Amino acid sequence: MEFIKKRAVKHGTNVFFLTLIVIGILVLVNFISARHYQRFDLTEAKLFTLSDQTVKVINGLRDEVQVTAFFQEDRPEREEFDDLIESYCSRSDKIKVKFVDPDRNPAIVREYDIKDYGTIVLRSGDRERRIIETSEEKLTNALIQIGREGARVICFLQGHGEKALDNEEMDGYSFVRDKLKGEGYTVKELILLKEGRVPEECSALVMAGAKKHLLPQEIELINGYCRQEGRALFLMDPRDSPELSELLRAWGIELGDDLIIDQLSRLFGGDFSMPVVTEYGDHPITEAFNKEGSVIPTFFPVARSVSIAGEVRKGLNTQELIKTSAGSWAFRGQPSQGIDIDPERDTKGPITVGVVVSGKVDDEGEGANDFPSTKDSLLVVFGDSDFATNQYFNFSGNGDLFLNSISWLAQEEELISIRSKERGASRFYITNRQGKIIFYLSVLVLPALIIVVGTTIWWRRRRR
Repeated sequence: MEFIKKRAVKHGTNVFFLTLIVIGILVLVNFISARHYQRFDLTEAKLFTLSDQTVKVINGLRDEVQVTAFFQEDRPEREEFDDLIESYCSRSDKIKVKFVDPDRNPAIVREYDIKDYGTIVLRSGDRERRIIETSEEKLTNALIQIGREGARVICFLQGHGEKALDNEEMDGYSFVRDKLKGEGYTVKELILLKEGRVPEECSALVMAGAKKHLLPQEIELINGYCRQEGRALFLMDPRDSPELSELLRAWGIELGDDLIIDQLSRLFGGDFSMPVVTEYGDHPITEAFNKEGSVIPTFFPVARSVSIAGEVRKGLNTQELIKTSAGSWAFRGQPSQGIDIDPERDTKGPITVGVVVSGKVDDEGEGANDFPSTKDSLLVVFGDSDFATNQYFNFSGNGDLFLNSISWLAQEEELISIRSKERGASRFYITNRQGKIIFYLSVLVLPALIIVVGTTIWWRRRRR
């Protein structure tokens, strides 16, 4: 008892039990953190947070995916991929990862037929995909492709001056082609007069900015396809393709003979003919554009209005998809006369630029295709085709709006989302006056102040 009552023994016992408590807390914290993975992304653009699309794809995995990454030990590329794939694995136990050093495992390299360092092989059942670039976009696209059953073919109408898929200039659609292929779609060009029909394999038909008139036979083929559970995306530039305007009117869509003018576009560095869309309808295509109070704008260079017709056929469900700001208007005059709004002639905003239609027409009609119809027809119409060109595809939400429309038409709503972000330079913009103030403060005022203070201190010490 005398030994236990000693002061040193009491302090030692307290330290021992406090140490056990601290160790217990650390074990508990590590146990909880292992079970509940959490990371904090402090970057402005959330570059290290998985995109909405990636999260949807991971949560939608039905089969186990084995990821085999061939990296050399202690290479920065391996650490980068390890950090990325850890975010994927934390959200699904269906993703299994194995790292292989090609220099130490030649047998496995021969088995997988690996030619380059940094190759990543994804296998699920009898399906396999390979990627080299360790980016979220490439990895997510590989998961989409390996998890998709059957091909999805997107047919682009050609022969009337439409946007060209192989055009890599600013007004081309090569970005659209590459992004669709990256998400596992097969992209084909379609000339109706040559094919004689819209192929049954087409998951969606795209008409992007036709400049020349379509023949009556082509209009009949398109209309027949739309009647027979067709899925089509119409991108209609101002004053182009009046014959398509008549076709769409039969589906409850009215194309305006106008040009949308928007004062808000000046704030984003554009001119008045590039309306900015910040108002989105309650629809799967645009549900991610207005999330948690943060709106993702989209830009439409030289657009026309697209509205719901006064009389909509029975059996059709039409919905406004996107609208411009209240400071815009639909201009119906001649640009040579000025673009100021005329209340008697023009329509004040917000102006609808996109409409979706689903359902069936009330009369059967003579369809151009004869395969059986078991599903609703789906149509998406925008009053501009330039928003998805190479020049504007990466503007804010433009690319996501186009790809979401394709995913909805192809009935792959699990792919509708805001895609992964690309790293960009962070810039700080100042005015000319602010630049001069910074210059004078840093080059003249602060050095002069240091000299004055130093001289004063030196003088006072010297007088002592």
